[in-house]
Amino acid sequence: MPMQKPALALSKSLRPKLIHCIGGHALVKLETVSNPFTGMFQGANYGIARLSSSSDPNSLSLSPSMGLKFLRDGMDSANTVLQFQGKGQPGEWNFFEHELYSMLDPKGGMLALLPILFKASFFTDYVWGVGSSEMAQYTESGHNVGKAVFPYKLDFTPPKNIKNMFSNSEPKDHLNYINDFKRIPSGSILYEVFGWTAPPQIGGKRVKIGNLKMESALTTSQFGDKDLFFRH
Repeated sequence: MPMQKPALALSKSLRPKLIHCIGGHALVKLETVSNPFTGMFQGANYGIARLSSSSDPNSLSLSPSMGLKFLRDGMDSANTVLQFQGKGQPGEWNFFEHELYSMLDPKGGMLALLPILFKASFFTDYVWGVGSSEMAQYTESGHNVGKAVFPYKLDFTPPKNIKNMFSNSEPKDHLNYINDFKRIPSGSILYEVFGWTAPPQIGGKRVKIGNLKMESALTTSQFGDKDLFFRH
């Protein structure tokens, strides 16, 4: 099978990470409470979280982001990505200072992401967010629920005990958030997860879906930084 190695090398060379280059990775599960949504929003036991900054903190601000991947039997994994704002959080160095969202405010510094948004515009008109219908369509066992009920958008809120672990003051090393990740014990609730039933402008309500719980420590990984991708 002589073609496998060249083909693999070619695929890797075409997919370098231009943003989110360095991150922390952990096994996670979504422990749910009663909520109106279907599919993976009713529980997901086998997931991977990758926390990173979408911008280079050495030249711009820290821009907290997260990719989530949950495995499903006999089919592709369920993926979503979340971020605070396009402009990041200038002057704030606590990665867990703010919530992460699946849908960003177009007024929240989206110009900082203009090259990425331009590329995304070839595939969707909704370049400021990612949908959740596919996550709601299938369960962890791969069962198609039929009529999916999915959140309009997702909010991930850091618990106070996680937020209070870290300082907001500027560190000597702007990549120190990677070391902060390693201080969070396995078994911690990393984020509380909320979903909106509809746009708030038309009466949508924010309801709790559950907690994103760490099943391992957050650690750095060359594989995660170079070869682990999350479908947007």
